[in-house]
Amino acid sequence: MTASGEPEVALAFTAERWVEGFHRYCADHGGARIRLVVVDPAVALDEHFDVMVAGHRWPPLDASFVDALHERGVIVVGVHDRAEPASEQFLVSVGIDGAVASDLGPEAIVAEVARAVVVGAASGPGSRVGQASERQNVPTRSRGGRGRVVAVGGPSGSGRTEVAIAVADGLANLRHTCVLIDADDVTPGVAARLGLPLEPNLATAVDRLTTSGRDPDVVFAGTSRLAGGLAVLPGLVANAPWLRPRPGQVVEVVDLASLRHDWVVVDVSGPVEPAPDDRGGRFDVARAILGRADAVVVVGTPDPAGCVRLVRWIADASTAARDVPLRIAVNRVARDRARAQQVVAELGRRGITTACSTVRDDPRVHSAAWMGTPVRRGRFRRDIDALVDDLVFDLGAEPQTLVG
Repeated sequence: MTASGEPEVALAFTAERWVEGFHRYCADHGGARIRLVVVDPAVALDEHFDVMVAGHRWPPLDASFVDALHERGVIVVGVHDRAEPASEQFLVSVGIDGAVASDLGPEAIVAEVARAVVVGAASGPGSRVGQASERQNVPTRSRGGRGRVVAVGGPSGSGRTEVAIAVADGLANLRHTCVLIDADDVTPGVAARLGLPLEPNLATAVDRLTTSGRDPDVVFAGTSRLAGGLAVLPGLVANAPWLRPRPGQVVEVVDLASLRHDWVVVDVSGPVEPAPDDRGGRFDVARAILGRADAVVVVGTPDPAGCVRLVRWIADASTAARDVPLRIAVNRVARDRARAQQVVAELGRRGITTACSTVRDDPRVHSAAWMGTPVRRGRFRRDIDALVDDLVFDLGAEPQTLVG
């Protein structure tokens, strides 16, 4: 609040006439102080203000963004168009604290801001529409009824994506329903590895979240499916910072996937180091997935440099996945496995005693890459299948629905 008691407002910029009118009215007559005009939503999560005012056409406005503002104690007021009846319903669905029609003029927007601030001070932001789970227009199930989420990570160059594909395909081969999601926002590679269309992809799914009523059938419509039943959602096509989904949006996609699948396997980026401050960092998507997962498979290589990178990755990941069980997969192991045992021994000396599997090197991996198919025979696949059996046993997951 300003010294005069006026709320400080962040105004989402769009080309609509009410935006300029509201800005001018506040400057001329008061009632609220426009602290900043927001184009990049990340700016809104870095600055301090009391109220966010945004129109229903502002692209970044969705449930996860509103939830992030509520976590910071920010009130959210939405402006809709009465000529579009669905616009007000959309604002309510994402969890805004107050809504007003744009044609009522800037005075009405100021009045709604004041009302929302009073209500928010009494009961907290978001109280008007309840919790996010109440906004989802999908059948909710208890945690035990959701599919299990397995994140596959590890240092870059360890073969993490190949292991993620094989783990997901192995789960589908057990007649569990499974979806593989490429959430690597640094170097996504699942679509290229499997020769799949680039769309629909993770960005498509995030876009559909705000328009589908969070219906999994709509969000995942057109998702590719491999022989054997494995569904695959490719990663981002472009790596531009302004096109990257926010961590909460990706987690919401994963949660929706878990409503319809026994298993959700998520390939995350190689780097996962935390930001040096609390404002968020480059690898927050990967860290959010690690914190959401039921288990994390960490892929490393059996060599000195690979061991150092593996230890560093586990240390970085542990701050995001504090209570999530880890299982290490030492990949590309020679037939005698002696080097893998040296890696395990070194990890033990560093206090890392988590379960460890070895995955042998196999020329079939290279052949399958050229064919655009998962590896389904040979030493590599047998070792992955043993790892999959351990995951199913550890997480106690039984198939909810059999693949036809």
